[in-house]
Amino acid sequence: MVGSQRSSAPLPPPIVTVLPGKGGNGAGPGRSGDKQRRARQRANRMPWLRRPINAEGNTPWQIIRLLLFSLAMALVLGAAIAPWNTVSQVDLPVGAVANRTFKAPRTMTYTSDVRTQEKRDEAANDDRLRVFNRNTTLVAAQQNQYDSDLRKLAEIRGSSTSLDDRVKAVQGIITDMTTDEARQLLLLDAPRWGAVTNAAKQLLDQTMAGTVTIEQLAQIKDDLPQRADPTLAQTERNLAAALAGNYIKPNQVEDTAETAKRRDAARAAVPPVKVTVQEGQTIVRDGDIVTRDQREQLEKLGLLQPQVHWSVLAGTLGLVLILVAMLTAYLYRFARLVWHGRQIMLLGLTICLPIVLARLVLSSHPTWVYAFPIAVSAMLTVVLFNLQLATVVAIIDAVAFGLLGGPGGSLAYATLAFAASVVGAFILWRADRILTFLWSGVAVIITVLLTGICFRLINNALDVPGLAQIALLASFNGGLTAVLTFGSFSFLGGLFGITTHLQLLELAHPNQPLLYKLAREAPGTYHHSIVVSNLAESAVERVGGDPLFTRVAVLYHDIGKTLRPTFFIENQANRDNVHDVLDPQQSAQIIIDHVTDGVRLAQKAHLPSSIVDIVRQHHGTMLIRYFYNKALQQGDEVREEDFRYPGPKPQTKEAGVIMLADSVEAAVRAAAQAGKLDFAEEPSRNGKVNGAVRRGAGSKLQDLINQVIDDRVKSGQLDECDLTLRDIDRIKQTFVQVLDGIYHPRIEYPPAPAAPARPKEVTQAPAG
Repeated sequence: MVGSQRSSAPLPPPIVTVLPGKGGNGAGPGRSGDKQRRARQRANRMPWLRRPINAEGNTPWQIIRLLLFSLAMALVLGAAIAPWNTVSQVDLPVGAVANRTFKAPRTMTYTSDVRTQEKRDEAANDDRLRVFNRNTTLVAAQQNQYDSDLRKLAEIRGSSTSLDDRVKAVQGIITDMTTDEARQLLLLDAPRWGAVTNAAKQLLDQTMAGTVTIEQLAQIKDDLPQRADPTLAQTERNLAAALAGNYIKPNQVEDTAETAKRRDAARAAVPPVKVTVQEGQTIVRDGDIVTRDQREQLEKLGLLQPQVHWSVLAGTLGLVLILVAMLTAYLYRFARLVWHGRQIMLLGLTICLPIVLARLVLSSHPTWVYAFPIAVSAMLTVVLFNLQLATVVAIIDAVAFGLLGGPGGSLAYATLAFAASVVGAFILWRADRILTFLWSGVAVIITVLLTGICFRLINNALDVPGLAQIALLASFNGGLTAVLTFGSFSFLGGLFGITTHLQLLELAHPNQPLLYKLAREAPGTYHHSIVVSNLAESAVERVGGDPLFTRVAVLYHDIGKTLRPTFFIENQANRDNVHDVLDPQQSAQIIIDHVTDGVRLAQKAHLPSSIVDIVRQHHGTMLIRYFYNKALQQGDEVREEDFRYPGPKPQTKEAGVIMLADSVEAAVRAAAQAGKLDFAEEPSRNGKVNGAVRRGAGSKLQDLINQVIDDRVKSGQLDECDLTLRDIDRIKQTFVQVLDGIYHPRIEYPPAPAAPARPKEVTQAPAG
């Protein structure tokens, strides 16, 4: 198609001449040429960072970025995992039950603070160190109080009130006396009254004359009946003791300052206690209650301090390095676009953040392992990247998660993480509806539950409460995993320039503004995009790309033509070709501008960067050969770069396939319209296929497709994408199958035979 370099078919002579201006519409070569020169100047800055260093087109800066990413991954994962299973710290507080037996790793003699403190406290607590001073005033006061109360009791005895009232009156004075004792005291006759009160007086005087301390008071009162006058009856002796005991008070006041001084002296006199622990001696046994002395021995021997197991540390860091190296190798070999772009930061965040959070959560709540949403990493990766990378992420996170289970790792942790991640990722692969996220959460619940049951059965620890606990935690895990994945994938995709399948389905709707504009203002281009989308989608599916993204990207690849649709031949139905009256360089610049205009429109509409890249790359750096040759024939001074698309060349499988499909469809359509595809039935060069005579056009169609694709390959347009020779062969086969179905010959239906003439009917009027 002349004008867009899609056909070499001659164009009809112009009827109307339309000359584009060089300023207002941006079609003039001057301004666009300046833009291209400035872009080339910017690209030439620091060329050593942009010059590929190998056949895959990797620049030094990209290699450095990948190495920095690997180093950061190793540091983060190592810092999160290593302290978990290489540093052990035992916390055995006094009174706790020891969970294992501890033995002395070496012979050691130390000064025991615990035992020294015990000895010094024992020496200082000796009651013989207490100093008391006699309170003589208290002794006289108690004796006078006894004489006064005795007179009151005598008055009560002579009172005419009832016995019960007199008993209460006696108890009001002698508070320690029981009701029976008060009644007996009132019923004594005069001689016995005198004998009892005299005996009580003697007990009081004798006792208060001695030493009475607070500690001795209770015992002294208990001994009073035995010390009373032996000539009295036992009942009378008890009454005398009850009377005297009410007035016996401590008559010694402790000199606290002097006592404290003596205690300090006694404490200082005790020398430090030395303790020797022999190597292999048992400090505390499993199941014993930890004492202060045992706790001190564990501390002195360093058994309670953080212990770094260097062999475990070396093994753990080695596994971390293996995981990082595996990821780096995969990215270098199979996911170049990830580490070439900013998506590598998202990948690192997706892998490391769950492991860091798991380290913080499981360190204090190990039973939450069934509730931790570790599968989010792989599920986000499959939504934002692809299933292959998600599987690699699942392996890395599973091993890292397993290493959080302690020295040597935990098979249960690793299996749980891997199974949940892989199942969730498989369910979400190419998710095209919101309900898929719900099903992925259900799948994670079932997987975690079954995995937990299996490991409980292996450990013979499955019971009804344990099963209920696993089911509850698994349900929380699946629900949280689905919510986190669905709630974050769109935000993360937009933040890091990744297009998701749900977003692609929305962009493919015909009511999208750019597609609506394309269909209304450039219907020929829109039809061309539809055909190319079918063609490219089928081919990408054969070579292992993303068919949905390919289809949607093709729909937008020519949106730049909406600014000047009539300058492209597919939109020139029944119109003159305006390029016949334009300078070849102007025509070429107009054709080139549909790429830059398309990029600008796509960016203005906030299309995903991956689709913008397709718009920018779908012509690569191809030469617009028709206008280039036309300029040469006119004898103009020609620079080849003025007739080339700005590029870059296709960087992905999808971009490469789209370039080929775009070129092939245009060439085949132009050839079909020019009648160059003869569909007369004749044996092909390969004879019969599937028992049928092949149409002659089959070989011509295949030759044309081979010619167009081989031209792109020879010109180096596919050098920077991941298409192999086998992929290109499959693409050719797919193009032949699809285009043969589109441009197949149709049966020419004969005209309908003329209907036979009907005899004229005679209508008779009714009689009468």
